[in-house]
Amino acid sequence: MESKTVKRSGALTGLIAAAATLLLTVAVTATAQQNTGTILGVVKDSSGAVVPGASITILNEETSLTRTVITGENGAFRAPALPVGRYTVRVNSPGSGPRRSAAWFSR
Repeated sequence: MESKTVKRSGALTGLIAAAATLLLTVAVTATAQQNTGTILGVVKDSSGAVVPGASITILNEETSLTRTVITGENGAFRAPALPVGRYTVRVNSPGSGPRRSAAWFSR
């Protein structure tokens, strides 16, 4: 009878440890999501046509973090998980000069 109690106790301890790990993981993930944001958009030329293959450079003005993404066939781009801060967004499209815009994330 003692061995059954010990086995159940060990299984319960393992279950509690797994639950605690899961809760910690969810808490860390939730915290990380609150401190980041996504810059996304669609690049179009002056006629309104989408521009595939454009290079988008996103620069955090405070930390100098730089992320570069390329627009897809539909001209869309997405830069997820950027820390809170001020950003400069530069677009360099084939056959056109660079363009600049600004973005700002706050908590």
